Amino acid sequence: MSGEFDEGEKLIAIPAPSRCDRDVRPQWKCFCCCDGGLVDNPYLSQLVSGKNGKPFICQRLDCKAGEKYRNAYFATDAQRQDYAQKHGGEVMTQQEYQAQWDIRLTVAHCEQMHLWHKRQWDAWAQERSKQLNYGQSISNLTQQISMQIEEKC
Repeated sequence: MSGEFDEGEKLIAIPAPSRCDRDVRPQWKCFCCCDGGLVDNPYLSQLVSGKNGKPFICQRLDCKAGEKYRNAYFATDAQRQDYAQKHGGEVMTQQEYQAQWDIRLTVAHCEQMHLWHKRQWDAWAQERSKQLNYGQSISNLTQQISMQIEEKC
């Protein structure tokens, strides 16, 4: 009977994590590329004209995913050969790899998109947390509900 509980055994309740307005906002570190390294942002058309069909690499200095793409973009053919020998896989030349990406965005463009997008999410999260009454104690909510019920009766 290893799967059953003794009558005297108590279950310990796991406390629910506290909620705040940050719970409804994504936990991205880079709002320019949403931590993906590639930029497909609604603000992009305001900064770069003539999209050529290639994905944009995030240029934000604090973006780790964008850094991986930038490092691969600027790797020499010799570095690519070394990487392929260590990790396997087919080797692309620097020219072949660079033909896949667009790097016309600047650090300033990506920083601006990060700030715009983050500000938009912060405003949405604040409005959403108001709608969900985060921060309001359960007793206050219970009082409001009971008052509404008494008014209807």
